[in-house]
Amino acid sequence: MTIENRGRVVAVSGGIAEVHAEARSCGSCKGCLSGRLGDAKPLESVFFYPAAELKPGDEVTLTLPESALATGALLAYLLPVLTLLVGALIGNTYGDALAGCGAAAGLAIGLGLTRWLSRRLRQGCFMPEVAGKPHPFNPS
Repeated sequence: MTIENRGRVVAVSGGIAEVHAEARSCGSCKGCLSGRLGDAKPLESVFFYPAAELKPGDEVTLTLPESALATGALLAYLLPVLTLLVGALIGNTYGDALAGCGAAAGLAIGLGLTRWLSRRLRQGCFMPEVAGKPHPFNPS
């Protein structure tokens, strides 16, 4: 399964395209900002990716595998929590006071690892791709 969203190319420079895509929500819970806005003008997100044959004004469909979204969420949320717990457990072997220091150090290490991994994986499978051929924007 893939997640799809339509967008419009607004600029192309140096082989990189800037695409504005509508922020969409399922609308079932109104928990996210997109869901709370209701009928208001949708938010725009900006995506950058290699621009093969794109030009400003083209309408494109962006795709992202659901597995990439799930893996990215696990990386962003689970890794810092796990390193926090490991740091707390290691610090706890030396006393209660050091458990807090170990937890803080573990969290800092986890956040640093997450940042480093996200930068290394930014050009990989976690970036949206263009599905099919772009077509000229039709404002109707």
